[in-house]
Amino acid sequence: MWGREEKLVRLYEELETLYVFDRIHDYGADVRNRGDDDAYASRQKRRSEILAEIAKLTVRKPWFEGFGAHTSRRPAGVVKVQRSEANVEKAG
Repeated sequence: MWGREEKLVRLYEELETLYVFDRIHDYGADVRNRGDDDAYASRQKRRSEILAEIAKLTVRKPWFEGFGAHTSRRPAGVVKVQRSEANVEKAG
């Protein structure tokens, strides 16, 4: 469980870093070159990959959701013994 949360934190940090580079790209419109535009395009591609990965990680239900909701279920291997009157008379 902790691994998923740590991965989400890293992905959000990477998104913030991409945002900073995009802001720098936007402010330097008059001094841009072809390399800057290529880097911007690759950042956009990476941004969409990150957002897709975040969506996959956040769709999963937490482990505790529904915990204890099925209290009427018996654990595996436990069999309910039903005693009928006939079985009681034979035993007695």
